[in-house]
Amino acid sequence: MRLKIIHNETKIRLWLPNGLLLNPATAAIAARLIRKHASAEKCPPFLLNAKSLRRLFRRLKASKRLLKGAPLIAVASTDGSCVQIHL
Repeated sequence: MRLKIIHNETKIRLWLPNGLLLNPATAAIAARLIRKHASAEKCPPFLLNAKSLRRLFRRLKASKRLLKGAPLIAVASTDGSCVQIHL
């Protein structure tokens, strides 16, 4: 996963391995943190549990072949800041 942040003249680029971020252990930790910090009305507990996050991570890994270098998320603001996430 590549994360690119551009703000004015500052550029930050991070390369993070997908296997490290999108694995079952990370899904369990993320689900626990979401449950701890999100209220029940904003995020129902059945929606983001460890099992559904693992399913989401598997779909993200599979979509890497379909995207072929295209950004997963690209956000640009009016002040010139830009954030892109590539798988």
